[in-house]
Amino acid sequence: MEGSLIGRTVIIENGITNEFVISGFNIRNGLTSNENYGGGIRAEDSSPKIINNIIEDNYSDGWHGKGLSIGLYNSSSIISNNTLLGDEAVIQYSDIKKGYDYR
Repeated sequence: MEGSLIGRTVIIENGITNEFVISGFNIRNGLTSNENYGGGIRAEDSSPKIINNIIEDNYSDGWHGKGLSIGLYNSSSIISNNTLLGDEAVIQYSDIKKGYDYR
């Protein structure tokens, strides 16, 4: 799946359950700008399974570069066995498990 750096590559919204599975894809060249959360994949108010994908070369020039590969908002997604490569942010920030990592 090719985002061509014109927006997010995959957007999942509005109550999609974990019966929806994204598996076996190369998800690349997604872009988020001033919106945060997920240049490659954004799941909002949804909880898909995201497994066995290559998610690469996503870019963020928005606030803190959050969620370059996968951005989750109000989500209980299952994320497993994905390969994340070559993401880039102007400012990188993560808050996995309520911790903070400024790079």
